[in-house]
Amino acid sequence: MLWSLCFIFLLSGASCASVNDFLNGDVINRWLFTSLGEENSLCRNHSQFYLQELDKLKLWATEMYDASGKFPSGILNGSPFALGQFDECLDIKVPYENNQFTGKYCMTKITVTPNYKYKMKEKIDFEFGDYNDFYNISAWSKMIAYSHEASKAARNEIYLSFCLPSSCTEIDLYNSLNNITNRINGQLIDFSLTIKDAKDKCQVKSEYVYSVGDITFITFITFFALLVLVCSLYDMCSRSDDDPKTKKSPGKLHEILICFSVPKNLKKLASSTNNEDGLDCLAGVKVISMFLIIMGHRCMFCFGAPIVNPLYIERMYSRFYATAILNGPIIVDTFFLISGFLASYFTLSALKNSRSIAHIFLIYIHRLIRMTPTYVVVLAFYCTVFSSLGSGPFWQERIGVEKDRCLQNWWANVLYINNYVNVDKLCMFQSWYIACDMHYFLLIPLLVIILKKNATWGVSAILTLMVGSILVVFASVYIKNEDAILLLYMKLLRDPIGNHTFSNIYIPSHMRASPYFVGVITGYIKYRMKNSAYKLPKWLYRTGWVAATFVSLATIHLGFIFYLPEFANNSTIISALYAAFHHFTFSAGNAWLIIAVSSGKGSWVEPLLSWKPFILLSRISYTAFLCHGAVQLYTAAIMREPNYATLFSTIYATFGDIVMAYSFGFLLSILFEAPIIGLEKIILGGKRENRKSLNTNQTDIIEEVKINGTKGVIQENNNLTNVVIQEKTVINN
Repeated sequence: MLWSLCFIFLLSGASCASVNDFLNGDVINRWLFTSLGEENSLCRNHSQFYLQELDKLKLWATEMYDASGKFPSGILNGSPFALGQFDECLDIKVPYENNQFTGKYCMTKITVTPNYKYKMKEKIDFEFGDYNDFYNISAWSKMIAYSHEASKAARNEIYLSFCLPSSCTEIDLYNSLNNITNRINGQLIDFSLTIKDAKDKCQVKSEYVYSVGDITFITFITFFALLVLVCSLYDMCSRSDDDPKTKKSPGKLHEILICFSVPKNLKKLASSTNNEDGLDCLAGVKVISMFLIIMGHRCMFCFGAPIVNPLYIERMYSRFYATAILNGPIIVDTFFLISGFLASYFTLSALKNSRSIAHIFLIYIHRLIRMTPTYVVVLAFYCTVFSSLGSGPFWQERIGVEKDRCLQNWWANVLYINNYVNVDKLCMFQSWYIACDMHYFLLIPLLVIILKKNATWGVSAILTLMVGSILVVFASVYIKNEDAILLLYMKLLRDPIGNHTFSNIYIPSHMRASPYFVGVITGYIKYRMKNSAYKLPKWLYRTGWVAATFVSLATIHLGFIFYLPEFANNSTIISALYAAFHHFTFSAGNAWLIIAVSSGKGSWVEPLLSWKPFILLSRISYTAFLCHGAVQLYTAAIMREPNYATLFSTIYATFGDIVMAYSFGFLLSILFEAPIIGLEKIILGGKRENRKSLNTNQTDIIEEVKINGTKGVIQENNNLTNVVIQEKTVINN
């Protein structure tokens, strides 16, 4: 351990004998800058000039030293970051002869290990054991023990940042650090560096150069914004002519222009509903679940980012009450459930009087139109200007890597196959859900046709798909000895896309299908109840509430056992059973809530779930879902210092995420989603309008149900029923 401490001081320019001089600022980065640029003459000259000017305490040189990270405190406590001062480094400008240079910020990761097989005498519980029993052991014991535990932050990794002349490269820094490590070869430790050939590990201050894609995206957004502005003014002016003698009948051009009107779209967005089927309650379920998902993703970015108190997170893994957070990803099943419910319920209504293949084809086209354009706009943002909006030590690691992934894999997102193709380059970490939802929806019209022809065969087909998904999960987890759930350890949260469980168990459609088909069955039950006089008995409602509450809570909290170290290596069959059934049981409990509350048997919770603000928010939850990832990714990328993690700070940040996500989602909805929906009605709904001119005295009942990103518009006439299913994407994690 002594040699590792000496090494760190050597990185900062001091020998072990001159630590006091280092602390006083007399010896600074001597070894590092002396060997910098052995194969780069310009870097070598600038480095030597830096050392000369530092001896004279010149301002720029002192700032360069001041901006470099020093030996971090709390390494053995899991806080290994010495990030220095990013902005101070990049602001340095040096008029060196004819070769002016600036500051360059570089981050390195140094892993310290013994170069022999260190053997611990016994397994020690550093968390809850008696400190008096192990306080005098070697520090290697803790460092090595924690490096092998998934639930612990590494204690043998150190992140050091250096402020260098801009003429120096990552290779120069790597070679210089290697020279230092070679000076202590043969000692008891080894060092491994991860900076060589690492793209964008060093950053300089420079003007962002806009690419053709950036300019195209900005032009497109500007054009759309101007179009919306002009059409809004046109709408307001056309409304001023209220004289029936001079007012002309609106034509197609008028209808198209009005689709882009902000006042009209705001009126639709804020319109009140009175759904006779009791489905307004789903708005609250969706919005509350969306809030919880945003909080879950906030936990991911907070707990996976550099923090000064990783012990706080590590202790959560042994606290039963924290299971609601640790098993939080299960909340995604709520959205699969609601999506399946609404897709089957409204498609059953849509095909009530029509079974033509053309009608089914239009449903698929309609789905693509609802989902894709807004999705593509957000993807284009990720691929273009997103990377120009900020900076920071982790900017390239977060935003730069995300942009590269999107540039390579955007086509898989557009084709809705990104949860199977190039999953190691997944663009938009939450986008896997959109792909799953699309895959399941492809089966809905076919299942509904079978249901309408023969209910027994239809239900059997749905149950077969549900059971098939459960069996596939069981077999995959049991045979491959996979984790039952996504274990939210800090090492995973840093970049979950690279995690094996995430890519093989968590995001594939065939592994997540059971909640969706629970929703499909629930939608069919609700449809049959609506079209018959059957009502569930009172005793069943009471029993159902108790059973549903118990099953849902038990499913969530049973996941705690997979965080217990003593259970982790001896639970293959239990892991497989839980992995296979927990999606189903949690969804079944929530399915009861839908049936009971929509049937008027949940008066104690129905007013909250049907609260008008929730109905409004539910209408922009899809666009908020698309936007919230960028908001959270941005906040993680602009970090300059490690955070102090607490549950309060996480909740506090979550409220900010919710406000920002729904604000951007609102703008996205008004500018793109609502106009596209209006155009879709004009293009695909023109023939229906002609069929509706049966009797001017007929009464139209218009019900707008915007739940879980799904909007169903039911137009009923005395002798004609037209149901237009307007499916938007359902929300995830």
